[in-house]
Amino acid sequence: AVAFTGVDECDFRHNTILRPDKWIFRILQERTEPRFERCGNVRFNNNLVIFERAKVRVVSNIGPHTRPETFRFRNNHWFAADAPERSKPELPTVEPNAVHGVDPEIDPKTKRPNAKLPAGQR
Repeated sequence: AVAFTGVDECDFRHNTILRPDKWIFRILQERTEPRFERCGNVRFNNNLVIFERAKVRVVSNIGPHTRPETFRFRNNHWFAADAPERSKPELPTVEPNAVHGVDPEIDPKTKRPNAKLPAGQR
């Protein structure tokens, strides 16, 4: 659904990712010449991610010449619709304040999560 390709210092926040086909995100580096920074320093915060474990077996695809250890995850809501007990993703770094396995109950009219979720998760 999301590819961080050769980026340095990026904020990815307040997004909704619905049912990606293979990965939720990719960390890639296409250019390896010394003048290009390696992909890193990404903040992935306050996102709602609804996926299916039958399709997304590996949450992230991490390529060579990247800096996944510099990625920061915080306050994301992860929900595997077909296996809620398997909602917690394997991330390259520890994520504080995440929600795992709680159905966000998307309103079919507004396409927004249920208002019962904490403010940072709406």
